[in-house]
Amino acid sequence: MERYTSNGVSADVLKLLINLETHSSHHGIPEALYENLIPTLGERALDYLYQRFNLLSSDEKTNRFIPDLITKAIIVIGKTYPEKVKVVGKNFLNKNNNDLCKEAGLSILKEFPDLASINKIWEIHKFNTKTLGQQESKKGSFNYILSFEALKSCVQLQSKWVEESIENSDPKKEPTYELGWLLLNLQNHKEALIIFQLFFPTNWGVIPYWRIEL
Repeated sequence: MERYTSNGVSADVLKLLINLETHSSHHGIPEALYENLIPTLGERALDYLYQRFNLLSSDEKTNRFIPDLITKAIIVIGKTYPEKVKVVGKNFLNKNNNDLCKEAGLSILKEFPDLASINKIWEIHKFNTKTLGQQESKKGSFNYILSFEALKSCVQLQSKWVEESIENSDPKKEPTYELGWLLLNLQNHKEALIIFQLFFPTNWGVIPYWRIEL
């Protein structure tokens, strides 16, 4: 996408968007704005939603309520403009030092999977798995499940990625068992169980108790 920088017009639109979040026209309820009104603008709204999200995510004191609504609005727009929204998701995902942006990117790419983002999402998921016990319980499990779900959606586009990653994985250095769960979650892969049993010994890893059920 190309118009992320604020010029005269876009700055005014962004200001209007901020004011509308509490405007009486929809009873000052931002859910109505982002879930019902903004998506009707289609792809025209994406630049401004991206800008508004970035503005919020740059403030450490930001409550995640509005960013979550913006993410939902982008996903709704993606039902009509999936390729445009996929680009937004990838841009969010590449903001390495911003957790809110990464979460938004994962949420979007979970719904609109992108083959080129698999390796990036795998790196994020490895980190989320490694730090699971170090994070606040609720946040840690949320991040872990979100990155797994995004990865699971993306690998449906290329099942070979899972097999190759298992072959090249070092169980002593990374959570190879997560790749096993991905393998078993592959759709229309008739040999998934056979490959799983071939690559994994009986003691292939400890599964977190909130492991997503197959």
